[in-house]
Amino acid sequence: MPALAHLSVEWPAHGGLTMLKGVTGGLRSLHLLNQVSADGHPVYTPLTEIVQSLSGTPSHSSIKSLTGAISLAKYVKALSLSGLECVEVVIPGTLCKANHIQALHNFRSTWLAKGAKELYHTLAVDNGRPRLVRRATRECPAPSNIHLPLIGRPEDLAGARETLQFLTTSAKYVSLSPYLLDKHATGANELYGLSFKQAADLFVRFPEGMTRRDARHPLPEWVTESVPSMFPAATALQVDNESGPAGVSLYGGGLDKVIRQLPRLSHVIHTVRVTFTSRNVLVPLVWAGLKHCAVEGGPLDVFVSMNMTGRRPEMLMEFLRGLGFPGSAMVRSVPGNNTMVFQRGASM
Repeated sequence: MPALAHLSVEWPAHGGLTMLKGVTGGLRSLHLLNQVSADGHPVYTPLTEIVQSLSGTPSHSSIKSLTGAISLAKYVKALSLSGLECVEVVIPGTLCKANHIQALHNFRSTWLAKGAKELYHTLAVDNGRPRLVRRATRECPAPSNIHLPLIGRPEDLAGARETLQFLTTSAKYVSLSPYLLDKHATGANELYGLSFKQAADLFVRFPEGMTRRDARHPLPEWVTESVPSMFPAATALQVDNESGPAGVSLYGGGLDKVIRQLPRLSHVIHTVRVTFTSRNVLVPLVWAGLKHCAVEGGPLDVFVSMNMTGRRPEMLMEFLRGLGFPGSAMVRSVPGNNTMVFQRGASM
């Protein structure tokens, strides 16, 4: 098949695409058609398997476009291509590890031609099953969610500044973890001066696995001293107080400094865990971070999300019906959705 230059095909279940050996003239483009498994989930072929099928064929040096149902699960330098002018792959929907950023950077700088068209769809895995989260177009990159600080060593990000900027430009969602653990790549020079220009949503939580015995390092200065330029579009904040050690506040880890520099903040979801063990239970209905908010700005909608366990959680509903707090310029309860609306002002 010397004249075949463009091929659209379903990836075979076993053995790879052996027919490529017969394409003596070499392919210019390969597109993998969408496939669905027996249980209804999309099937993506790892890029490494495709390169293995190309290896040893004329197409290995002639291929310029790889698109369709392809996943970039890992980067294998020994099997790399070069000079790709168009690539379409799915990547994890949440980027939290420094070495994953470096792997993507190595892929982009080694495999792609200058000015190549890049389409990165975002993928999530639920109970081992892949699920497409966002589909990119040439006009609109699919944004990834980014976790800061990244997990890994500072040297894992060496030279990856351009790819970090590429990812932060389209990110719509950023999660922050105060109280850095030693495994975070907080000192990397590549992290300074980043700007999440489209990130409207911030999610704050404790580092995964944190205990009361862990050292409590605050958020680094490249976050706390650069909030207006780092998160210029942030309007929504979700604070998860459930996962951390008892008696430890998120605000002591630098979150207070972040909140006071978000004058566009208009929507907060504060998640707490309440256990009803008796009739006398302390229910934190007022968001603890309210005192840290910037005075300037418009109304602030505060949603108190409570995960209630134990006996008689219906008692809380009785309290909410007559909800009112002195000391604020305006506080009201909205029946049905447990919303508190605070008008920001000097009294706060």
